[in-house]
Amino acid sequence: MVFGVNVASSEDPLCDDYVIEHLREADVQHVRMAWSVNSAGKYPERFLNRLLDEGLDVMIALVPDPKAAARIADDEACAQRWRTLVRTFLEGYASRVQIIEIGNAPNRPSWSGYSPRGYIAAWQIAAEEAQAFDVVLAGPNISDFEPFFNIAYLKAMQRNGARVNIQTDNLFVERSVQPEADDPSAMGKSLSRLVRLNLTKKINILVHIGNALGVSRSFCTYTCWTSRRLDRWSTHPQRKGADYLARYLVICAVNGKLERVYWGPLIDRRDGLIDCGDIDYPAVDNVACYEKVRGRVQNFEPTISFYTFKFITGLLKTSRCSQASAQTGGINHAIFEDAEFEHHVMWAPDRMTYDLSALYPGDTLASALARTAAGVEMAASTHSNTIRESPLVLSWPLHGKAVRPSEEQIRKLQPVGAKNLLNGLDYDTHLVPIESARWRGAVNLRRGQARTLAQGLLPDQLRALPVINVLRDKRNKLWTVASPLDNKLLVVKQNRAKGIKRFSYLFRDSKGLRHHNNATEMLRRGINTPRPVAYTEQHNRSGVAENYYVSEFVAGAFSTRDLFAAFNEGAHSFRGLDRRTWLEHIARFVAYMHKRRVVHRDLSSGNLLITMVDGVPNIAAIDIGRATIDRDRGYDADIKRICYKLNWSDRETFVSVYRDALPYRKLRFWRLLLYSYDAKLQLKRLVKGNLSIRDAFGKRVH
Repeated sequence: MVFGVNVASSEDPLCDDYVIEHLREADVQHVRMAWSVNSAGKYPERFLNRLLDEGLDVMIALVPDPKAAARIADDEACAQRWRTLVRTFLEGYASRVQIIEIGNAPNRPSWSGYSPRGYIAAWQIAAEEAQAFDVVLAGPNISDFEPFFNIAYLKAMQRNGARVNIQTDNLFVERSVQPEADDPSAMGKSLSRLVRLNLTKKINILVHIGNALGVSRSFCTYTCWTSRRLDRWSTHPQRKGADYLARYLVICAVNGKLERVYWGPLIDRRDGLIDCGDIDYPAVDNVACYEKVRGRVQNFEPTISFYTFKFITGLLKTSRCSQASAQTGGINHAIFEDAEFEHHVMWAPDRMTYDLSALYPGDTLASALARTAAGVEMAASTHSNTIRESPLVLSWPLHGKAVRPSEEQIRKLQPVGAKNLLNGLDYDTHLVPIESARWRGAVNLRRGQARTLAQGLLPDQLRALPVINVLRDKRNKLWTVASPLDNKLLVVKQNRAKGIKRFSYLFRDSKGLRHHNNATEMLRRGINTPRPVAYTEQHNRSGVAENYYVSEFVAGAFSTRDLFAAFNEGAHSFRGLDRRTWLEHIARFVAYMHKRRVVHRDLSSGNLLITMVDGVPNIAAIDIGRATIDRDRGYDADIKRICYKLNWSDRETFVSVYRDALPYRKLRFWRLLLYSYDAKLQLKRLVKGNLSIRDAFGKRVH
């Protein structure tokens, strides 16, 4: 398989030098470049000549003016300008550029400007002009996976005898988030759940379409994950993007049916392998026309994705795949052989961990060269004998001590911990299972912490530790102890289900496990909550029996309950900040949590902890066992609970700030929502005898 990258330059000739230097560093021979009406006689032409002089294989994407693209079929002037662009380029470069691509996401008119008729007209004009030249024509460059567009366009492109030599597609998988995951909406949500299309199946379908229509070559001409999108799910978007890049390239290499895969762009702050240092983004999306590099050369900085691309493509293009296994919801494992080494590449789905020693004997692991996807060598203590979401590469000399796991071994491998356990808290933490005759669970160990200490967090050992402070002892019990891992303070929460909840918990994960999972996911998304350390549950009926959750203790914290109480008693400031400033901080925290698609579902004023860091509030959500992730409902419930103890003036301020921070989250009838919630709680207190009838109707008793 051939790997390439999308390139562009700028007015500064030093940018040409920078691009060439880093293409050489990454050993990239194949590049793709956009050429538009603005290219001839300007810096793109200077750059193209430089690429060709350097002996690089250049694929050119000819791009019309987006405003004129839709009118090529009906406007003679637009059609003539397009014909002139094609003819002029072919006359100047057809002998040096072998592949000409016509099409830049024609199924996305907001990007490319094309209408269906406009694209077909543009293709026919280009095909007519290309007849006099020895060039290969590629298209239609459909974006994402929309095979009906591929079929319709390929048929229309060939209807008048203009042969398509190469089928091109921008095979994004951002909708799936993870490269190997099923696409949730490729053919509509209902049908997608039934068909279960992952990247491999998508490639197979596109190649089959091409072959059926007489197009035997298929390229993926542009794909990437944008940091803007990755930022929704991870506090380390660059690291996560590098992981996905490696996983995507390996999947394509294992499949082997795409002739070329171009990554792109090479230089861009949001999408690129190299950060340009400029926060602006072009009006025309890079996928439709990556025409110019922004920023100054001295501010360019290769990201971890650049080094990952360099290492993974270097490994894949010199080797062949001799064994591969991809388990739905499980690990991906592939073996590649080159002239000297056998390379085993593996990873787990996001938030999962598998025991590496279950696949390889100890002496085999000890003899392996272990590297990250960026090519960095790893000590055994670093990868901790685990398979995680960041690809791990183990290499042995051919005919050495390598042991190949069987398909059955890989298929039967179970993740660490309980069935629904999430992990992958951060890149410096690994999850270690703990177990006894009665209990099972897992501990998050930081780098350097001994695995043998993890057993000290089983409930029997925790209860034997000296209690420093009891924080609560009602339905659930909370107390603090010194950690057996590092002697820092921990909060232990013992969950004890009572009444009807014992029955409902038969069908749910234990509360300790839910606390751990929610904390893990919230921290991954940048939502502050005390760091999870461990959870434990009983082997049988863990939902209704005792279970435990352990987190780090937040020293010097107070809750928003203290803050609201002070304001309701007439205070104008609290801990050095005035009333409005406090409401702004709290509203923005709630908005940020909702932006990351997390709903707390029990957001009372006592469930937000605050610490002051250099005079600035640092807010953390606690008691998160009921929280939901990625469910687009319930946001109003958080608003009504956190606003309950505020007066109406403060409620107005809170909602105003929340709306400004999250303008697309509509809060219709929020006043009615709060009125009804006030009435509900007053009625509840009345029934319990904690409120008089006069108070229930708002009359003050003296």
